[in-house]
Amino acid sequence: MNKITKNLLLILPAVILVIIFLIIPAPERLSYEGWTTLLIFLIVIYFWIIEIIPIAITALMGIALLLATRAVELTEALSGFSSSAFFLILVGFGIAIALVITGLDKRIAHKILCHTHTERGVILGTIIITAGLSMIMSNTTTIILMIPILRHIAERTKVNKIALFLAVAFAANIGGVGTVIGSPPNIIAAHELGLNFIDWFVIGFPFAIIMLALLFISFLIYFRLKTKKIKIRIEKEKPMSGKEKLAAFLILLTIIGWFTSPLHGLSTVAIGLIGTVLMLVFVYSWKDYQKHTDWSVVFLIGGAISLGTALQTTGVAHWLAESVIRITGIEHPLLIIFALVVFALAITQFIQNTATAAMMIPVLIGFSSIYGTTINAFVYPVIIGVSMTFLLPPGTAPNALVHSETKIRTIDMIKAGLLPTVFALICLFVLSWIML
Repeated sequence: MNKITKNLLLILPAVILVIIFLIIPAPERLSYEGWTTLLIFLIVIYFWIIEIIPIAITALMGIALLLATRAVELTEALSGFSSSAFFLILVGFGIAIALVITGLDKRIAHKILCHTHTERGVILGTIIITAGLSMIMSNTTTIILMIPILRHIAERTKVNKIALFLAVAFAANIGGVGTVIGSPPNIIAAHELGLNFIDWFVIGFPFAIIMLALLFISFLIYFRLKTKKIKIRIEKEKPMSGKEKLAAFLILLTIIGWFTSPLHGLSTVAIGLIGTVLMLVFVYSWKDYQKHTDWSVVFLIGGAISLGTALQTTGVAHWLAESVIRITGIEHPLLIIFALVVFALAITQFIQNTATAAMMIPVLIGFSSIYGTTINAFVYPVIIGVSMTFLLPPGTAPNALVHSETKIRTIDMIKAGLLPTVFALICLFVLSWIML
């Protein structure tokens, strides 16, 4: 079967779906605009799953379809590109680029690794480094930065290579939930809930710390990490350059600005943009920013938020929530939240967690309105849950990159990720109960 035939067969279900929607009239409680938006939503999800085209292009395709069918107005269709989330993802890349360009990222990693003397210590050190970096930059960038360092360690020590690389992938997923800029799903959720840096931090950071500890325990159990001393040869570091010092100062200043926002009143976006502009002027160039920014993630965020806005304004999100409650018969909010957590965690093993978050958030908001429950109670556990992806490569970029680097069998990744997944489900259930 050639590629064209295969692609046509993959597209066929979407064509059938369109025909079905044209034949079946819209439900009584859903307008024509809502029915059309639901069709576009399902098509976008399907294309995100099969990835016949890049997921960023799929997000833009969703906007194009919304405009072509006149399901929503122009301002609503493009709302994602004027949102705070859109600019926060640009800020996240700005911080990451400062670390990369100046070499500050590797210096931080080497400093910590110099203090590790056992296999357990190396694994714990890499977990801490990765989680810390993933809180201030994208998970993808974090893994790209860490992989060369991990190769260096694996070549010069007898550390379990699979454990080392999987620890970094899983730690990036967990660390990303610690701050609002740590992962695209957080940014999308924070935009919908109107949360600032501190609002997210007080929930996400403690959860991340607990899960990182449980991740390390799960690796001690599964990989039986050794306590015998090992040697790690790391090249002698050069003194910090002026640009490194400046980058460190500006990043620290930005983070302090986020934590002190209740005092000075500046928004998370305003503080982040000020820091990024200062780094663009004094640390690196616009060409550096263009080169190192993952623009596909930027467009994915913008398109995903626009689609979520369309689902809300046309009433689809509320209609979906009502339908799920009516079909399942589940009435207790805690059981519904946890059921949604399990569903999101399962589906995000197969598609990128950003796409899962974009798909789930409008539905979660619909559920919260039906139950009269705070939106946070539904959104926090599910959005954090979509980052707890430890079983399959497609779920997050860290998993995919490590899978490619180590050539680990999928079944072995599932085995190693099973215990962290169980721990995550327990923590998410407790979080759901607390949030209610």
